[in-house]
Amino acid sequence: MAQGAEGVLIATGELKSGKAPKDDRKFRRKIAALCFAQHFFLEARYGDHHVWVLDLPFIYKDWPSIQIAKANPGQIDTLIKLSEGRLEEKHREQLGQAVTHAAAYTEKAHAMLSQAQPGNRAWEIAKRWFADEETSDAMLQKFIGEMMSGLRKFINVLRSNKIVLLDHPQLRGKIMTQDDRDLFEAEAFVFKGNDPVSAIYIQQVLFKENPIVKGPRNFARLLVHEIAHRELKTEDHKSATNGIKPTKGRLPFAQTCNNSDSWAFCVMDLADMLTPLEIARARII
Repeated sequence: MAQGAEGVLIATGELKSGKAPKDDRKFRRKIAALCFAQHFFLEARYGDHHVWVLDLPFIYKDWPSIQIAKANPGQIDTLIKLSEGRLEEKHREQLGQAVTHAAAYTEKAHAMLSQAQPGNRAWEIAKRWFADEETSDAMLQKFIGEMMSGLRKFINVLRSNKIVLLDHPQLRGKIMTQDDRDLFEAEAFVFKGNDPVSAIYIQQVLFKENPIVKGPRNFARLLVHEIAHRELKTEDHKSATNGIKPTKGRLPFAQTCNNSDSWAFCVMDLADMLTPLEIARARII
């Protein structure tokens, strides 16, 4: 029942007369696990569907298991005393809600595309985000079928048992490479390999005002964008902030089909979650 640092130390079950145990490595592993749990928040729960947010204090420049293993005793004392993470409580809540919203938007988009026929609303929205001047109806029809298959994968992820949102603590330290800098400056990123859980890494840039999509809707858009990367191995050929109108010379059909922002904006559009001004801004060349 003890709070803060004292609670962490007592919870290890290893302290004897206020002294660290002989097996210091085991003691540190337990401290690291408890510190991790202390900053791990369940932000949304619907039946078996759980959304967790890991919010480590900024002093962590690595995962707790690594940083605490290397820390001197004085540093450990500082690490376990910290209770506040980097995010505001409202941001953690918004991230939890964004997963649920993104799932609902994707489900609506899938339902809309199932009715797509040349000339109807769903068809015209898909055409808006993917078809260049030379894209035939047959090409677009084939891609809509592929898109529906992709959206089913998105829904499976967004409705999965466990989704974890976090930032990557190793990117808080010294930026060593251009790849590190690209990840640090992104709103979010994923690793395209197979993760044991659905982990999406959220960077601080996300909480700055997006130039196109405003407010918490942008969190949902970003989740769709990142899941497209992980599930379909899409690329960032063009960003909506630089314009993603399909054109043969600048963003041809072959690229829009594999462009994460094109997928994300199409899903949001099909779900009626974009204003006419946001659509126009995203399509500016």
